[in-house]
Amino acid sequence: MTITQETVDRAYGAFYSQPTGTDGRDCMRAALEAYRAAQLTTSRKEMTTPSDSAIAQKFTERPVTIEAMQYDGTVASADAIRAWAIMPDGMTAECGRDYKAEICTYFGIRTLEGAMRANPGDWIIRGVKGEFYPCKPDIFEATYSVAQPAAADD
Repeated sequence: MTITQETVDRAYGAFYSQPTGTDGRDCMRAALEAYRAAQLTTSRKEMTTPSDSAIAQKFTERPVTIEAMQYDGTVASADAIRAWAIMPDGMTAECGRDYKAEICTYFGIRTLEGAMRANPGDWIIRGVKGEFYPCKPDIFEATYSVAQPAAADD
């Protein structure tokens, strides 16, 4: 909360408007009450006046190229993703295996937001800063398309 000149003026006026001979504590109490009243009025004005940052704005995602592999639930898919997604600091993804069926029932991956679980069909994405995270297939299809290979310089 910022102290405005109006707040200072109210506190100053309340302090010096006390009758002569009034105890100093009463003067200070009156000044403090005037200060609080001015501060409350100021904060109410600030709350009722929306700023530009308080209004929802629309944004368009920047076109970036990412790498991704789709996890299909097989051990081979989990091993391929694990080999591709060697993460910083030696972290690797984990696979919860159903040993009888030789499938991976889930694929656990450590992300910047913490541990996340990918299910068969989910995509594992390497982000623009090298981070990894899972993405549901419907969101992946709505967000990404196959990148066109870069044209060779002639």
